[in-house]
Amino acid sequence: MKYSKTILFIFKKNSHGDLIVDASQLRHSDLFTQAAHVKDFIAAYMARYPEKVKTAGYFKTLLNKVDDWQGIMTFVDENFDKLNRQSKEQQDDIQSSHQGTEVVLTFPEEKLFLLRLCNPDALDYESRKMEHCVGKGGYDSDVSEGKTQIYSLRSEAEDGEWIPHATIEFKDGAVKQISGHKNQEVKDEYISATRESIYHLCQSRCRFAVK
Repeated sequence: MKYSKTILFIFKKNSHGDLIVDASQLRHSDLFTQAAHVKDFIAAYMARYPEKVKTAGYFKTLLNKVDDWQGIMTFVDENFDKLNRQSKEQQDDIQSSHQGTEVVLTFPEEKLFLLRLCNPDALDYESRKMEHCVGKGGYDSDVSEGKTQIYSLRSEAEDGEWIPHATIEFKDGAVKQISGHKNQEVKDEYISATRESIYHLCQSRCRFAVK
């Protein structure tokens, strides 16, 4: 919910000049609702970026260009929207990492597993996360027609997303390509599982080299 209305909240004063605050009136005011909105934003921000928020001074720095209450509310609304978009994108990534995949091999000790990527959505996710060209239509038709097979070595993140670490193309009974992130070498910690994956795919009858 957005709160863009400017609030003028005037407290009465007693004969000594002290403010008289009616707690019940305050709790049912727009000002109280807006303050709760700010509190909710701070809680959501801290949950999203726990490594950033070390002290209360962090938010003072974050708001260093804001000089009134309306500015605070505008800042909170805009950044709440940003947090919500990021949460949706994260949820989309979790779902996308599972979509169009088939588990063909598991490595319980390493907490890794080999997936076959079966449709364009699966290829697009792999391409987006690994930053190479297996997605965006380049391999869609070959995969759908069975001319080539694309596999992904992945691990499961705490939020449930299946994170890729190596992409393997298997065609005509042989491994054609093995790529790590950005078409670089597969990281050392995943080479053993990558080799075993290749042995499994080739049924131990082909020679290969891990990049």
